Amino acid sequence: MSRATRDSLTQFVERQLRESILMGKFAPGTRLNIRELSEQLGTSATPIREALMRLSAQRILEARPGQFCVPVISRAKYQEISDVRLVVENMAAERAVENYSADDLKRIEGLAEQYIEAIHQGQYALAVELHAQFKFALFEASKMPTLTAIIEDLMLQVAPLFIDAISPPRVEPSTWVPTNVQYIRQIVQGLRDRNSSLVCHAVQGLIMTATRHVVPELPDDPTTAR
Repeated sequence: MSRATRDSLTQFVERQLRESILMGKFAPGTRLNIRELSEQLGTSATPIREALMRLSAQRILEARPGQFCVPVISRAKYQEISDVRLVVENMAAERAVENYSADDLKRIEGLAEQYIEAIHQGQYALAVELHAQFKFALFEASKMPTLTAIIEDLMLQVAPLFIDAISPPRVEPSTWVPTNVQYIRQIVQGLRDRNSSLVCHAVQGLIMTATRHVVPELPDDPTTAR
């Protein structure tokens, strides 16, 4: 295999793993098995290992002797990431209101409808996937790829926590669903009206709602949760 081909495969694997993490496919503490990933993605072990090493260097995964894991993060780290997200996602939301196209809005509206339906049907794993797709459709509409990449790297560190955070019995749908569905609808309406204040309020609300549900469940010291 040529170096160019191997690099291309490694990039493909890294992209697939990033998407899986963003979609909540791996819970915190999950050990990623190179052989299983190789079979799932149809590649040899080498690009899998190289992609895992890249993600570890980016602190998205944790490298331990002989294995790669999805990190368990502390309350303080989650709160820090949330505080940064409030700033950068607010900026992306403002630019999205200014720069979105008709096609962008159509995609965002469609994902919002699918997300709300998944929540109402109790399909929480699907809802996490659609939530990520919705948020990144919004951020990509900002036409600021560098900013979107920064947001993705932040989201990759906290996304594994979201499926537990919204799933019963930990969270009662009667208390969680109306708040988040309301924020999703506000984002769509704010885009239609070119109302950046409404969109930014809703984006920040989604972050703060997740933080309220997730932080109490996190350890002060992640090493005690392994």
